[in-house]
Amino acid sequence: MRRVVVWAFLAAALVFPVRAQNFEVWAINYWVIDQFFPKFIQEWNQRNPNAQARLIQFENDPYKQRLFVALGAKSGPDVFYNWGGGVLESYVKAGAVEDMTSTIDPAWKNRFLDLMWRGVTFDGRIYGVPSTELQPVVWFYNKAVFRRLNLQPPQTWAQLLSVVDRLRGAGVVPIVVAGGSKWPLLMYQEYLVDRLGGPEVFENITTNRPGAWRHPSVLRSAEMISELVAKNPFQPGWESAQYGTGTVRALFATGRAAMQLMGVWEFGALVNEHPDFVKSGDLGWFAFPRVEGGRGDPRNLAGNFTNYFSVSSFARNKPAAIRFLRELSFSDDYVRFLLRNGAIPPTKGIQALIRQEGAYPDWQSFVYGLVEQAPYYVLSWDQALPPQLAQPYLDNLQLLFLRRIAPQEFVDRMQRLADGLR
Repeated sequence: MRRVVVWAFLAAALVFPVRAQNFEVWAINYWVIDQFFPKFIQEWNQRNPNAQARLIQFENDPYKQRLFVALGAKSGPDVFYNWGGGVLESYVKAGAVEDMTSTIDPAWKNRFLDLMWRGVTFDGRIYGVPSTELQPVVWFYNKAVFRRLNLQPPQTWAQLLSVVDRLRGAGVVPIVVAGGSKWPLLMYQEYLVDRLGGPEVFENITTNRPGAWRHPSVLRSAEMISELVAKNPFQPGWESAQYGTGTVRALFATGRAAMQLMGVWEFGALVNEHPDFVKSGDLGWFAFPRVEGGRGDPRNLAGNFTNYFSVSSFARNKPAAIRFLRELSFSDDYVRFLLRNGAIPPTKGIQALIRQEGAYPDWQSFVYGLVEQAPYYVLSWDQALPPQLAQPYLDNLQLLFLRRIAPQEFVDRMQRLADGLR
């Protein structure tokens, strides 16, 4: 009798085969994705023949447009790479992103540093999981230049301005910036506003509270930017310099400029493009200085939290997609891969592992410590603001740096733009 049942089952399987429910993972061309994901996906596919994952990658800027179109049509990726914040929230409001709250159990949530979940949490619901590396913005400085002029990393904004004067007087470019790319400029204002007024100032801006852009801290930050620019701190041609060309960091790495305010991803770029500079020990770093009299905690950070993966609401195999992300989150091989390549994972409790496995343990411990101890973390303004406001903000901020509009006009313009969205 048993043999009959077995043969009947096999016959049914031949007539009604198990249908594979495969899924697509969309991401950008990025070294973490390029180097780790092909092997991870290959191993996943070997274990999951009926839920095969397929990785599709794009260049950064085209990816954002492709993702916008695909999610709008609800016909794109099952799992997608993103930066969290206001852009992701706009997709959530459009009903294109799966609410993962019920699947994020305590063990999964405690896998990552608490602040990392802010980028994908809206109205108390979770719409993605952290991945890749921590990405706060810090100051880099050339130790050789500082030694030659007997300078110390500044602890306050006033000291930073004094260092700028000393460097300019010695014929050294104080700061390099890719002003033509616009987004590097926002790093100054997002930190200054937080140092001056605390987190609630930008929180009110992101929720479009009436008059939020007219807060005194926003105006004062714009005035401080104008005061900095008046000192001629940047390299010649900074207005048109593009970040992606690498010319800005070349000035810094070769000692022709002394400082750069940039996300921690700049460390990896310097390792790849100027390895001798990094090996020399002349690359230094420090946190954004405090502002005298400011209300913000000087331990607060600004920048991208990390990158995220989310599941689309129309995913063909949601259980498999979510399980895929859970396995990635709990992969110790992934954590070690990041550490051995100089990145800093957003994983909790890895201080000792950084010392054991990190390619650059002093640097990685510095960044991890900043994030672990930060009371608050401001998401990069161009990611936190709604898409309708992010680009006009960058455009007007560039005009402020170029001194084509005054601080008060900058505030007035941004408030009018925000009022138009209400």
